[in-house]
Amino acid sequence: MSHGLLCLLMLATLCPAGFAQERLPARHNGSICVAPVKGTGDEREHVSDSFAVRINDRGWVAVPRERSTLIPDLSIDRKHLVRIRDGRTQIESFRFEFNEFTSRDLCLWYKSWYATWSLWDSADGGSKCRCTTKK
Repeated sequence: MSHGLLCLLMLATLCPAGFAQERLPARHNGSICVAPVKGTGDEREHVSDSFAVRINDRGWVAVPRERSTLIPDLSIDRKHLVRIRDGRTQIESFRFEFNEFTSRDLCLWYKSWYATWSLWDSADGGSKCRCTTKK
């Protein structure tokens, strides 16, 4: 083995970044940050004060207008059912798996002009989702 290659191997094994990656526990859960529902003020938009979200069999989570809401501790190893209601009427539902995304932290947000909901990677949600998650 050449001296240069030996030094490179030693450096790689002694690098602090390499140690940090090995010591971090594998994260076996994900989260959904539900963005607050805001309209532009256009009377043709549908913006409700009574939206709520439910993931699987968990309880309903009210969607506020002022701040994002975090739904933590979702298994990354299974399919999830998202249900959305306006008042007491379910208006939308869909299933997803975390492996469909590049992140374990997702953003659920409402498009008021189209009256539909979207689930994206949090990084793609930009300023819509501002939840704090433990990394």
